[in-house]
Amino acid sequence: MCRKNVIALSIVVILLILSACGSPSPTTSTDSPIFLDGDATPSESITDIPEPTVTLPPVPTETEIPPTPTETQMPPTPTVAPVGISRSNPFPSTEVVTAPNWEIQVLEIKRGDDAWSDIQAANSYNDPAPDGMEYILIKIHVKCLYEDDEEHSIGNYDFNVTGDKAILYTTSMASVVKPEPELDATLFSGGETEGWTSFIVAQGEGNLILVVDESWDFEEGNERYIALDAGASIAIPPELFAITPSKDGESRKLPIPYNEKLVTDNWETSIIEVVRGEAAWSMVQSANQFNEAPSEGHEYIAVNFFVRNIGMDDKPQNINSYFYRITGSSNILHELPMVVNPEPALDISLFPSGEYIGWVVFESIIGETDLMVAFEETWSFDSEYRYIALDEGASLEVPVELQNITPSEFGKDRSKPALKTDKVITEDWEMSVVEVIRGPEAWNMVLAANQFNDPPADGFEYVAIKVYVHNIGTKDEATDINKYSFNTTGSAGILHDVPSVVEPEPALSVSLYPGGEFEGWIIMLAAVNETDLILIFEPWLDFGGNNNRYLSLDN
Repeated sequence: MCRKNVIALSIVVILLILSACGSPSPTTSTDSPIFLDGDATPSESITDIPEPTVTLPPVPTETEIPPTPTETQMPPTPTVAPVGISRSNPFPSTEVVTAPNWEIQVLEIKRGDDAWSDIQAANSYNDPAPDGMEYILIKIHVKCLYEDDEEHSIGNYDFNVTGDKAILYTTSMASVVKPEPELDATLFSGGETEGWTSFIVAQGEGNLILVVDESWDFEEGNERYIALDAGASIAIPPELFAITPSKDGESRKLPIPYNEKLVTDNWETSIIEVVRGEAAWSMVQSANQFNEAPSEGHEYIAVNFFVRNIGMDDKPQNINSYFYRITGSSNILHELPMVVNPEPALDISLFPSGEYIGWVVFESIIGETDLMVAFEETWSFDSEYRYIALDEGASLEVPVELQNITPSEFGKDRSKPALKTDKVITEDWEMSVVEVIRGPEAWNMVLAANQFNDPPADGFEYVAIKVYVHNIGTKDEATDINKYSFNTTGSAGILHDVPSVVEPEPALSVSLYPGGEFEGWIIMLAAVNETDLILIFEPWLDFGGNNNRYLSLDN
């Protein structure tokens, strides 16, 4: 190749490189070849030289740019809690712990056979731990850090234990005579003591932690956690974050089926077993010999519930029988009977992910159908029950005929009370007086209802009134009605106070759904020999008084 062609080739390569780097290049035409130094001839044109191939990396398109993670895609960043204020980072068992008001040190731990041997030696009548459970004894040294001159008690009830099962074990669950010295003292500032406390835990349960929670200290966040097992640490399971509450079971028309699980903000609960009638009464008798038989015309229903804490607040939450009621075709939301429940009874405190199975005893009318459990996780004035069917296919709704009932004018004026034989009708209630007993006979009824009931004050007498009530509202919710919905007045012109006595059975204290009916006794007051007695019905929270009614108690 001649020297001129070499020079031409070099220039072309340089121009191509500059072009690749973004520098502008001269415009060329294939019809007008380029000549160099004027010596070149058309046969020496650089158009005859093959161009080198330059491959540039492709520019990424918009769809090829990886997406920026959204907030929901980012996993939660774990936060390490300060030592001692959570289960995830407890104090070591060897540490002298400064807790609010107290200095705490774990001195010794005994568990299983060793603990049971000492408990047996303390009292031969102590019972062994229940199946699947074992005792743990903890010897604790405490020093009072209060800075006042008052006395302060410290003992078993200021401590609890928890572990892998996320159950808060209280000392009352291990009802035994403890070895001496028992932790139970009253101290002034600077005073010190030590002693044993006892608990039951699941056999082989790991990550045991002592919870310091002074009984009379109601400040939030004053609990302290001390590891009993080396390296003990318990965190909220991540899978709880994925659980969302369901809307199932919000009406009696569509309760959750018997074999399904109710999921609320903080709890999962379901029915494991149902025992009814004589078999349930046998269980109640076995639970406590002083348990009374069901009321006349009623029967017991024992229900074994599964519960699980699915809340995200790392504090123990208690759940017990008072979270549950029962209702059925009578449209009565039945009260819980006053009985000791069979063991294990449903009364437990659980940390998040903690599970438990326990019994609750209900009472319903014999032969009542469409039975369902009403569950309420938080108490409020506006009850928000969720329903689980006990009977297969159970379903209840507001009777359509109630929509045709209109309030009456009877008894709206105190000067013209309804007759004793009349039924008065408000927006939500239909009621009438069934029977009236006053004076000494009424006092005998009150005394028979409870021997500790006081007699009426001088110059007054009791009036026993049996009232019929019928919920005719059209909103499918249970409404309470009791003696505090009523009052009495008469010729003395006094609005008499409602006396604080136990009423004869059946007492008018009931919660009724629309369609529900009930008859029960209330005890009111009147002046001795007072005439023109009137029963006043004043629905609670009815501030306008439009539903007040006056019913004559005289013949």
